[in-house]
Amino acid sequence: PVLIETAPAEDVPWQLPERYFIHFGQLIRRKGTEWLGEALLRVWQDEPDFRMVWVGQPTEQLDQIIARWGSCRDRVLVLGALKKPELYHVLRRAEAAVLPSIVDNLPNTVIESLMFGVPVIGTAGASIDELVEDGVSGTLVPMGDTRALASAIVRVWRGQHLP
Repeated sequence: PVLIETAPAEDVPWQLPERYFIHFGQLIRRKGTEWLGEALLRVWQDEPDFRMVWVGQPTEQLDQIIARWGSCRDRVLVLGALKKPELYHVLRRAEAAVLPSIVDNLPNTVIESLMFGVPVIGTAGASIDELVEDGVSGTLVPMGDTRALASAIVRVWRGQHLP
């Protein structure tokens, strides 16, 4: 049984993209943020309209990732850290959550995504596979494989591999 202890906000003060995937939590290397940032460069080659919303505390590393995107940087809305009602509003509207952790232990981000029925694109072997059933509640990719991560994102964006 799942209990949502905090209701999603009815509205948020940002203009969200019409369609988007979400990456949220700690925006750091061990949570796969750097790896995802590289994968997005491949995604935009196949799907230039792909959009994401990132939610989490900005870091110097995040600034470096965004700088590598060049003219594509406007395709990711970085909202910073949010309170749970606002986060849940953004999360429940997402078409998928991209959570490619390198190291994790039953991540709350995955649990919260699944709680709202949002499929997860995550890594096999980093505890995410203990929560996500590949092809049922999400898609699992090999850890560190940028090509596989980008391919999974594109497939799900196109509706070709939705749980």
